Amino acid sequence: MMTPQRMASLGCLLGALGAAACAPSGKLEVYIDTDMGIPNNVDTVSLMVSVSGSVKYHNSFSVSSTNELYPRLVIPGSIVFDAPEPDPLAPVTVEVSAWSGGEDGEILGYNKRVVTVPEHESSTTFVPLEFLCTTKALERKDVIFKFGKSACSDQETDQTCAFSTCVPVDAISEIADYDAAKSALDCFDVHKCFDGSHTPTDRIDIPAEGEPCVFELKGDSLLRESLLGKRFGDINVAIQMRDKEAGGRWGICDGQGRNCRVAPIIPEFIHKEIKGREITDSVTLPENVCVELRKYKDDVLGVLFAHATPECPHRTQQRPLCRSQLD
Repeated sequence: MMTPQRMASLGCLLGALGAAACAPSGKLEVYIDTDMGIPNNVDTVSLMVSVSGSVKYHNSFSVSSTNELYPRLVIPGSIVFDAPEPDPLAPVTVEVSAWSGGEDGEILGYNKRVVTVPEHESSTTFVPLEFLCTTKALERKDVIFKFGKSACSDQETDQTCAFSTCVPVDAISEIADYDAAKSALDCFDVHKCFDGSHTPTDRIDIPAEGEPCVFELKGDSLLRESLLGKRFGDINVAIQMRDKEAGGRWGICDGQGRNCRVAPIIPEFIHKEIKGREITDSVTLPENVCVELRKYKDDVLGVLFAHATPECPHRTQQRPLCRSQLD
């Protein structure tokens, strides 16, 4: 079996008969984050860990102080597991679902990773729950519990969603050195990084249906001047959502329920295609991004762009969103 430890040191792996087997083994940290709002979007996450097709761990967690249905897990947050036995190098499948209203409510997110735990080492796998993948999260029911699944997968392909795009699970199932991952975990302040006070930012409308997913920079804007000649890896992107007082639901809002934003992670497989592209008069995003945004046309006000700075480095999975611990 696999022994979980949440935000704490690891104990011994329990043997088949319940005796403690304390031989050194690898450790896997499952790091969970979301770009959606808490609790206005997500109030519960469910985690399932399987080895060779057999479920070894399943639990649901309340990620909001307003939800007392399950044990509490602060997001971003992590749970650490010992390597599986008797084969510590057996592939480990990690699945995370996000819910609004608990497991009996609405499913809002799902993601999956399949990794091998390095022998005698500690490592981290990042499992983000993304707004741009909400429509690709489906509900599945097992005999004992309810969980999520991806609309990207079928009987022949094992895929999940990243940045609105269906991708093979093995293409994004990376692990990072545990210590290196921890040292990089400075949070990303979605309000400060797009408020225009220390770097120009601008909100640009979503291109109409049938048009390319190209966001034109205004010819006389400070944003255009700051981005000209830069590479895609030098900018940050956020989705501006409708304020709560105007009926908005999505994103991380300020204390007044305004400036609600979603700051997605641009995954590495997207970077390989576009991060080296020089910005001129526009910013091009994958077509699937605009397809998803148009599904929320009553909620999405536009897309924000800003030049990455030392205060607001380029957002990655190793840079979770800053959140109040009172969420």
